[in-house]
Amino acid sequence: MMLIHTVAAGGGSILHFDGSRLTVGPDSADADPGPACYGNGGPLTITDCNVMLGKLQPELFPHVFGPGGDGPLDAARTSRLFSELSDQIEKDTRRPRPLRPSRTAFSRSPCRTWRTPSKRSLSSAATTSRSTRLDFSCALFDANGELIANAPHMPVHLGSMSESIKSIIRDRGNSEGMSPGDAYVMNAPYNGGTHLPDITVIKPVFGEDGRSVIFYVASRGHHADIGGSTPDSAPQDSTTGDEEGVLMDNVTLVSGGRFLEDIVNMASSPGIMGGPGMTAYSASKGAVTAFTRAAAAELAPYNIRVNCIAPGWVDTPFNEPAISYMGGSQKQFEMVTQSVPLARQAVPEEIAQGYLYLCDETSASYVTGQVLTIDGGML
Repeated sequence: MMLIHTVAAGGGSILHFDGSRLTVGPDSADADPGPACYGNGGPLTITDCNVMLGKLQPELFPHVFGPGGDGPLDAARTSRLFSELSDQIEKDTRRPRPLRPSRTAFSRSPCRTWRTPSKRSLSSAATTSRSTRLDFSCALFDANGELIANAPHMPVHLGSMSESIKSIIRDRGNSEGMSPGDAYVMNAPYNGGTHLPDITVIKPVFGEDGRSVIFYVASRGHHADIGGSTPDSAPQDSTTGDEEGVLMDNVTLVSGGRFLEDIVNMASSPGIMGGPGMTAYSASKGAVTAFTRAAAAELAPYNIRVNCIAPGWVDTPFNEPAISYMGGSQKQFEMVTQSVPLARQAVPEEIAQGYLYLCDETSASYVTGQVLTIDGGML
């Protein structure tokens, strides 16, 4: 599902340069000697990166470091070792690779810069997964899909997000299959995704000529529900991906600057015709149909279509409580036969075809504010 080069061990994971790239772990500095900033002769580690970024501020830590156990975090030693690492990279590659605080991705300035997209994502979040739990990540990737820089993030997100960018490039041919103003959405685990509730939006950024992609921006965030068989879309007993929710792989979300946001709500035929013992259910589903018509009128000026599907009896495991209540499957079959002109229940694929029709930009482009009943002729 994802290519892992190394496995880090946490804050003590040691930084290396292998002649062509920076790596981290799997070896660790442990507690003794510990990271370079501990002042005990240790190597550069993830903890030292956080010192350089300003995420760990020595003045906020007690003086328990160094050989005597009475000194502060040694930020000066960390900075010196990063300078030496920069010199080593320049020597080995014959290219300047500054890693000094004033000019590098380990400095405080980029850290301040890349907090901006995170703050904007946070301020516009409509779910506590992001506004409270901060379960999202934002990053920049070069034209080949390699990570350039990131804001404060969830490591599990950025560990595989590059593969998602590369899968988009692979499928669309980079600049050839993309246009300025496009954005794509995906959560496919086999193309760099994590689990289905983590949805990634990827946007190519073109140069001034409008023909070449110069880099990509991407954001991955956790959603509480993606349509799985349990409310959290993480069923413990699932055996297929369909049970975990909707899988999106390289789906166009924005085309040429236009947000492809046609909406299809799910109601039910009792929301239209009612039924004995179904007062609350019918009222709630009736509200969905009224909401659909009102939203269609409000969103039409933005070219967003809003429609609704109202199924009748559908043959799914969710019918089991109703089957038991009515006295068993034979009783239900008799009831359906008597009440449905087609004398059978629908299968899920027939409902899905209704969704596909309403979402089709060609065949249903002039359809909005409608309730499509798929009930075998009951209404």
